[in-house]
Amino acid sequence: MKVIAVSNQKGGVGKTTTVVNLAAAARRRGLRVLTIDANPQAHLSRHAGVGPDAVGLSALLRAAANLSLDEDMIRAVLDQERPDGLDCGDIIPAEGSLDDDSAVLLNVSGREQLLREVLAPVRDDYDVAIIDTSPGFDLIATNAWVAADAILVPCPPEVYALEGLAKLARHLAEVRHRLNPDLSVLGILLTLAELHTIDGRATSDALRAGAPWPVLRQVVTKRVAYRQAASERVTVDALDAELGRVWDRIAEEVLSDVREVAGV
Repeated sequence: MKVIAVSNQKGGVGKTTTVVNLAAAARRRGLRVLTIDANPQAHLSRHAGVGPDAVGLSALLRAAANLSLDEDMIRAVLDQERPDGLDCGDIIPAEGSLDDDSAVLLNVSGREQLLREVLAPVRDDYDVAIIDTSPGFDLIATNAWVAADAILVPCPPEVYALEGLAKLARHLAEVRHRLNPDLSVLGILLTLAELHTIDGRATSDALRAGAPWPVLRQVVTKRVAYRQAASERVTVDALDAELGRVWDRIAEEVLSDVREVAGV
């Protein structure tokens, strides 16, 4: 199983949109997909139709911290009922208590490794796991990076985007040095782009020229359909077939090695 953390220290850049639609594109490719909501705001969980009382990542992390985690507990979380219709794989949802876990788990030995422990029993059940992370660099986000093989960075082409990417690069260097030396960066995905304007094209070109990592060829433009898809709890291809094809091309860039491993 390849584990991808979708991360940016800034909020509102399209992380949840990326997770939902990349996961759906992976499912269209025939891959076995696990999505993980590691954001206390639980936008991914709500988009997937998971109820507010569902048991999720917080319970699993705390069980791992207490040395009481077992495979049956993980399976029970994955088997929780949710509405049909949104095919973006299985999900480990977020609970409200996830917001407190950075403090609760602070004194646990190996606290950065807990999510890796949670995923270990199900690694052979999936081809790819995609993690929706919270803004910033708290303990839960660090757990996502330690569990991940690679990071995908959604980033709007804005004036100050390069400063944010520089902070992300510094944190990546720390995590690689101390916790996960094999962590790689898949690339930067331009999101909320407005390429029909001169300024939008100029900032996109500037980001491509100055970014610390490669920028994916495919761009996610700013469209009302994404907000509508979130409110209707569907993936964007259900509303606009061409946008679905955009995410198929993104999946081709991001998941080509997963296809080879899975034999799809």
